[in-house]
Order: sequence, then C-alpha cells, then structure tokens
Amino acid sequence: GLLYLAVQLGMSAGVASLLMQTQAFFTALLAARFLGERITPPQMLGMTLAFGGMALIGLAAGGDVTLLGLLLTLVAALGWAISNLLVRASGGANVFALVIWSSLIAPLPLTLLAGLTSGWGAVAHTLTASGPAFWAAVLFMGLGNTVLGFGVWSLLIQKHGAARVAPLSLLVPVFGMLASAVFYHEGFPPLKLLGAGLVFGGLVL
Repeated sequence: GLLYLAVQLGMSAGVASLLMQTQAFFTALLAARFLGERITPPQMLGMTLAFGGMALIGLAAGGDVTLLGLLLTLVAALGWAISNLLVRASGGANVFALVIWSSLIAPLPLTLLAGLTSGWGAVAHTLTASGPAFWAAVLFMGLGNTVLGFGVWSLLIQKHGAARVAPLSLLVPVFGMLASAVFYHEGFPPLKLLGAGLVFGGLVL
C-alpha cells in the first residue's frame, strides 16, 4: 500500500521497484540481529555488487524521486523485510495457510488508505464501474502474485533462511526490464545491460 502511494505521489514506478529491493539488506541485517543468521563475506559482496547493478539500472532508467516517495518506499521495504523474518520465525507452519489467513487482514488497512488518499467516491466508482480487465488483474494479484508468489517465497525463506533468500528479489528489476522490452519494445542501452550483468553476477556470488 505504501509503495503504490509513493508512486501516486510522483515517485517513478521503475525507481520505486528498484528501491523496494533494499528489503534484501534490511532482511539480512535484521535476520543477523534477531535470528542469529550469519552474513558471510561472499553474501555481503554479492549483495553489494547486485545493488551497484541496480544503481546503474536506475541511472539508465531515469525517473523522478520525491523525498516523501523515497521515505514511503523505504518504509514499505522495511515492512517486507519484517514479514520475511516473521515467516522465518514461524518454524514449521504451513506457509500457504499463513499467506492466505494474513491476506484476510490486509483489505482493512488498504481500504482505509485508499479512501483517505483517493476519496471514497473514487473507490466506489472503481468497484462499480471497472471492466473485466480490472477484475482479471485483481484475480492475478490475489491468487498469482500473493498466494502463489508469496507462498513459494515464504516456503523458500522457511527452508533456506531469510538472509539467503531475500537477495533473490534483486531479480525483480531485471525481469521488469525484460518484460518492458518484450511488451513495450523498450531498448537496452549499455548501462542497463551492465547493471543487469552486475545483478546476475552478485546473485551467483
């Protein structure tokens, strides 16, 4: 919710998706502090390399960054990191059940946030006047992205540790660039290619 609000307040969507990956650093540091997970030198070097690649992608992509948008995005990333720790601390709990039950809570604060930022009239209009494409997107976000995506993500964290799995989200901007190239025919300037290479190199390390 905070991420979408940041974009609504003028934050570039591309830059916001890059900044959200700071959750990898937040997760690793919090897991080391509260769960006793060890951050090895290769992991730290790999994350640093990957974040350097993200910085290059951000420079190549451009986009406006507002102070409020930056703060909201970083708080959203911290929230994601905390949820990673909660999953890791859940022990042998059924992670898909955890994702589904926690999804029952999210509509309450998100509805309130939508009403306060966009107005209740706009919320009502969206719910009553939207077509099939909108509801198909809602279905994908609910089942494909949330239940399946975060369910598998949580399963990986539970089995392999938060600090080890969190950096894999650094692939998000790389897949975002590939999707933009396929669907919107966006180009791949050398800076973007170098940045993507650094991200992959960091993940391999």
